[in-house]
Amino acid sequence: MIATLRMEFRKYFTTRTWWALLLITFVWTGLNVATMVLAIHFGRSEMTAEQGFFLPSGDAVARLIYSMGTTFGYVFPAIVGAMSVAGEYRHQTITPTLLTDPARWRVLAAKFLSVVPLSALYAVTVVVGCLVFGSALLAALGEPTALGDVKTWEMFARMILAMTLWGLVGVGLGALLTNQMVAIVTLLGITMFLEPTLRSLPMLIGRDIPALAYLPGALGDAVTGATLFSMFGPGGTGAGLLGFLPATALLLLYAVVLTAAGYLLRFRRDIP
Repeated sequence: MIATLRMEFRKYFTTRTWWALLLITFVWTGLNVATMVLAIHFGRSEMTAEQGFFLPSGDAVARLIYSMGTTFGYVFPAIVGAMSVAGEYRHQTITPTLLTDPARWRVLAAKFLSVVPLSALYAVTVVVGCLVFGSALLAALGEPTALGDVKTWEMFARMILAMTLWGLVGVGLGALLTNQMVAIVTLLGITMFLEPTLRSLPMLIGRDIPALAYLPGALGDAVTGATLFSMFGPGGTGAGLLGFLPATALLLLYAVVLTAAGYLLRFRRDIP
């Protein structure tokens, strides 16, 4: 297993993809968080309950803004996880990988484990992007940064955990689909379009839908401890998030079930 893990790390850091994606993660997260800072600062007078907005007060506003780093950034660890499996099929390196270690369960297990530090690296990059862009802009605008509050740093740690778990979900999706383009498009479609649409339904119909709390994005928000959807009223999904421990366990369960399904249904098959 140790040799297989070393092989996985060596393959990942051999190409330039890792640092290019890391740079994109930092800039993308920073720009989106900075945009939210500006939107809330200059649009706060219009973000009233009558308009359907429910903003917290004091340091909680800053923490809400920082938590959006997870909302905008968790897709990158998930892509890293998906590419760790599907990328091998895309570049046809899966054959020499399995010739090096014929035990397919061990190869997939090594990918699952190796993605943990890799996802954490991207998660830390997201947090740094929040700090560099978000806190600096908040300070420049005279808004509280909440960096002196231990709750803020606890949330940063929870953000890293949530995004690391998303990296494991990506491994499962990559193992299940094996086609890199299909895996990435599916991931983006679910996280950027389908789930946000579903989680917006309570705001549109005026009542909560408890089942939405079990969607993977909602679980990630629950692990983080904050959600963008809380801005749209207590009747929305922001009020119905699960607790930290059950959300963590369920998001990990998503990853394990997807990976197991990928192994049983696709990874054991003959390579075309």
